[in-house]
Amino acid sequence: MHDDVLLADSARWWLVAHAIVGGALVGAATHMAVWTRSYWRRDTARHRGVRRFAVLTAALFALNFAIGLAIYPVYKVRVRVAYLDDPGAALPLYETTSRVARWFDVKEHAIAIGFAVAVALAAIVLAWRPSRDGRDIAPAVAGLAWLVCAATWFAAIVGLVTTSYRAIGS
Repeated sequence: MHDDVLLADSARWWLVAHAIVGGALVGAATHMAVWTRSYWRRDTARHRGVRRFAVLTAALFALNFAIGLAIYPVYKVRVRVAYLDDPGAALPLYETTSRVARWFDVKEHAIAIGFAVAVALAAIVLAWRPSRDGRDIAPAVAGLAWLVCAATWFAAIVGLVTTSYRAIGS
């Protein structure tokens, strides 16, 4: 079925890789956010660790974003069009699967914003030296870290829910 779609033959394995990298991304973003807790009080003692987690988060975001883009055509044909958007294929769950498809669309937007913020945050914490530049931006850095963390968790949960309805390897 639709084997002319790019990566269709290996889609299941790419989806597994996407999930593994996504899990690592959620872990890195969560650690980064937790390590910025003290930034709310302008305490930047853990700045070296925050920098490492910010770079790791941005790199994992880029990798997972690339894998997701590569397997998106398979998702669009095998899951979205063939199942989630087809009332005949999904009956009697059309309302539910239609909602899942809409949440997946929201996830795509959230992840695009999260990716952009993660890259910007990595650039900020790499350039910023609290001892040289002051600590006034520390709360904003923490807020951005928590935003990135929330975007990764949201994407992971929506991705898992979508896959529980129909995976691309089906």
